[in-house]
Amino acid sequence: MSTVTRPHISPPRLIDWRGPHSATPSQPSRTPRHFIRRRLALAAGLLLAVIAIAAAAVWGMSGSDEIPPATGAAALVPADALAYLNLSIDSGRPVVADARTLAARFPDWPLLETAALNRLRTIVAGSNAAPADFAGAVRPWIGKEAALALISSGASGAIEPLVVLAVARPTRAQAFVRSAGASAAGAYDGARLEAYPTGSELAFVGHYLVAGSATGVRAAIDAAAGRARKLSRDPAYDRAVAGEPADRVLDAYLSATGVHELLATRTRVGGAIGLLLDRPSLQGTAISVSPTATGARVLVHSVLGATAPVRSFTPTLQSVLPSGSTLMLDVDGLDRAAPALLEATATAGIAANVGPLLQRVGTALRSQGVNLRSVLSLFDGETAVALGPGTTPSLVIVARVQHQATAQGELAALEGPVTGMFSASGSGPGQVPELADQDIGGVAVHEIALGPGLQVDYGVWDGLVVVSTSLRLIDDVFAREHSLDGDPGYRATLPDQPGPLSSLVFGDVSRLLALGEQTGLTSGARTRELVPDLSQVHAIGLSSTSGERDTTTELNLQIP
Repeated sequence: MSTVTRPHISPPRLIDWRGPHSATPSQPSRTPRHFIRRRLALAAGLLLAVIAIAAAAVWGMSGSDEIPPATGAAALVPADALAYLNLSIDSGRPVVADARTLAARFPDWPLLETAALNRLRTIVAGSNAAPADFAGAVRPWIGKEAALALISSGASGAIEPLVVLAVARPTRAQAFVRSAGASAAGAYDGARLEAYPTGSELAFVGHYLVAGSATGVRAAIDAAAGRARKLSRDPAYDRAVAGEPADRVLDAYLSATGVHELLATRTRVGGAIGLLLDRPSLQGTAISVSPTATGARVLVHSVLGATAPVRSFTPTLQSVLPSGSTLMLDVDGLDRAAPALLEATATAGIAANVGPLLQRVGTALRSQGVNLRSVLSLFDGETAVALGPGTTPSLVIVARVQHQATAQGELAALEGPVTGMFSASGSGPGQVPELADQDIGGVAVHEIALGPGLQVDYGVWDGLVVVSTSLRLIDDVFAREHSLDGDPGYRATLPDQPGPLSSLVFGDVSRLLALGEQTGLTSGARTRELVPDLSQVHAIGLSSTSGERDTTTELNLQIP
């Protein structure tokens, strides 16, 4: 992975593009708390809009030599910004054109681009007075980067968007602002302010155009002049963005407060991501996106305060799980990872009943004298959870154990309590749990038939504990004729894993979508809207590493 060292960024010099004005400065506005949700929705739209305008500005452009992206916009953003996003629109970087080509693969991209540009136009170019071809009007003067920050207005608790656009041709940018209907709105510490009837303000600061609320524009001017702490000099930001790849086209940053307020307190996918990122020792998280030969790569680097190191391991079970597995999670200590993962998936609206169900099962087993701590210790080492191949969703758990006899005894001791739980609830034909043994290649596999269509099989051999809802899946694990790590999707998204990891995830998106359609999980209106775009992604691979003061996650998407 190539990296780039960020140079020291000097404060931009304030430049008056308009000439002297005698108007008095306008006062920053404050937004009541009941507008916070509306501001969050607007901020999300503006984030997409910055991406859209930048992509439109570089359509069809490319260069010959790869160079790192420009990052100077961070010097105009206050250090306490909740979130910051910077998009490279440098036509001299081939990856910029590659990213645009990749985005065009998704069916909803044209609609998203149009809607986002319309939203951005209200803040950068007024409303109805703005040119119809907004992207075309911006292209002649925009520079190498476009950025968006979300800042808090202070006591009111409102979240304000701040747009920062690099300006390559100041005269054309000035003409654009005037033609869009901006009028003089006073000055702030030597910087001339412009305003639209919509309420947004603008100012030219150095070779950047900043636009947003009165509060946001003034905060940018203060940061640029060194009167307030700027994001580019913030220690947490510097640590988080250190080592970002030079081939990125987009990088984002969320402060610890931003992760909590913008993500962790929400629901659905955003809330799930926030729960996984949010922790007491978090200081900030940087995210970068790069196009690749097979799709895209996303890097997430979180910096922490002093904390206990996370256990690491070298993954091996991908060579044990059968080829064609739909989904895999490989961790060191499933008992420690499971609670956070279950909470995150439930927040995302996926399998929300699994956590409560497992709690009830645990309570029932404890009531029958089962030592759950002893049972869970079987999964204290490397453990993989997977959905097996085929149209019927079958679950398999594979764990490496040091003492096979102990593992065999712990699982055998569970047979009585488990069958007892189900015996109490079934009295009809076929409802009484049954125990049987099956021979697979000389290995005894124990089968517990709990009811029609529900069974649990387990076996212990070669230092492995294998538990599954399908005898065929255990047979596939035992045979090892074709393993997951040989699948093209796995090789494309997880090509090599140097050094110990803290977790490993693989998903065959095409098979997951088919399974979701079969089981009705994709029947919701929101999910159905996403299916055409999700169908463009064939597979995903995620690997995480952890240190004492940081964590790094790499996500690769295969987009054929």
